[in-house]
Amino acid sequence: MSSSTSAQDCNGLMQPAATKTKTLFGFVCVVLTGIGYMLWASSTNTSEFLMAASIIWTTITASTILMVLKWDLFDIFQLKICGIYAFSFIILILIPAPFIYNDVANDSARDNFIVAISLGFLSSLLAISTFRSSSNNHSLRYSYKKITQIDNIGIMKLACLALLVISIAIMFTYIEQVGTLPIAQAITGDTTRLELALAREDALKLIDGPIRYLFRSLRNIVFPYTTILALLIALESKNRFWYLVGLISLGGTLVMASATLEKAVVGASLLPIVFAWLIIRKQRLTFVPLVLITILGISFPVFTVFAVYQFEIDSTTVFTALFNRIFYTPSFVLFHYFDLISSEQSLLWGRTLPYISNLLPGGNFPITNIISLKINPFSVVRTGSANAAYIGYLWADFGWLGVTIGGLLCGSILRVLNNLIESFQNSIPIIILHAMLAYRVVLLTASSISDVFDPLGNGFSIVLSLLLLFLATNVSVESPVNTLAAN
Repeated sequence: MSSSTSAQDCNGLMQPAATKTKTLFGFVCVVLTGIGYMLWASSTNTSEFLMAASIIWTTITASTILMVLKWDLFDIFQLKICGIYAFSFIILILIPAPFIYNDVANDSARDNFIVAISLGFLSSLLAISTFRSSSNNHSLRYSYKKITQIDNIGIMKLACLALLVISIAIMFTYIEQVGTLPIAQAITGDTTRLELALAREDALKLIDGPIRYLFRSLRNIVFPYTTILALLIALESKNRFWYLVGLISLGGTLVMASATLEKAVVGASLLPIVFAWLIIRKQRLTFVPLVLITILGISFPVFTVFAVYQFEIDSTTVFTALFNRIFYTPSFVLFHYFDLISSEQSLLWGRTLPYISNLLPGGNFPITNIISLKINPFSVVRTGSANAAYIGYLWADFGWLGVTIGGLLCGSILRVLNNLIESFQNSIPIIILHAMLAYRVVLLTASSISDVFDPLGNGFSIVLSLLLLFLATNVSVESPVNTLAAN
């Protein structure tokens, strides 16, 4: 009997156990959510909350059944990007929604809010599940020992050095233009909270010239991308020089991510590096990596809050605020998009879209700033932004049509990217892309589709990976199925 046949037999024996595990996992999630809603409803005795909770619980149940049936696409433990998107949307948007519904007053807006987020989310899962796959194999097992078979390492090395030199040049240009970084002011404690808030706005949004846009791309994409690329080259070449390159790039990543005191950016920059390590080591997302990811995600936000208040705030207040910011605010901000459009503003018909909106009558509509001032009308900082899940922008632009079609579009994009990852799963650029997207898809709970996948913005990692894939990959490589069989 051949080794490939034996492997297939083993996989066949393991499938019933795996099916039982994923079914139990989904069942436990649905039951716990339902119990939580019932306990809250019994304590508050509000029929309105119970109605909203019933709709959301039905949505979660239906989506869980679909994900269990298509677990090869949604296996979050293997860092499937479709699964990460689905679970993050459920946790950050759907589960808190009934509590938002209970806390706000506009009946029309909150009814639309509950139905639209359910409809849009289910539409996206439907598109993910029905979009044609590039192959019949959905296992993502990487092996960095196989990289040289399909990648030109020389081109990868040149690309890594070029990206690092460009990144360092942009970083020093930014620092020279901004002057003292807000992170330095927070550490020294020589400024008041108001001065620090204004300095943050100056360093983040009020920079003149193209450096403003280069800063965002450098911080969010290029530095983390370069760090992971250097790591993969070091693992392949066994050359300490590339570890040094990776360390320098990591230092630049931390400087740029922490510069403006944005709470989530440091974690967002470091998590792709952790994801890349898990991917190349063929490790599943288990308890220990999850704890590490949690620590990386909340450490800098905790420090930032303490620093802004000059370390004169108790830890209970800090962690309560962070809990609300993570598990309540995303859904709360999203509701205000429905409230604005239903009561104060007609449909925008594309005026929130980048590039296109400048060609439309009236130009770009600054909805994130308007929502920010709507939520915090007495804020001293008048340039704030209140970003929301992608469904909010779809609703603001095109109403119910936007929510439905936009959900299908979002799911289709995720499935195409998933297929790309599976088709070139041993290639350095695609390993990096997978690691970057594993976090980026979470931003769909706080950004528009156009923002997350903008080829000149957060989607630049897709462009960069495709370019490197074209330049450095042998097109006659084995298919993913054959590569796995050989392993």
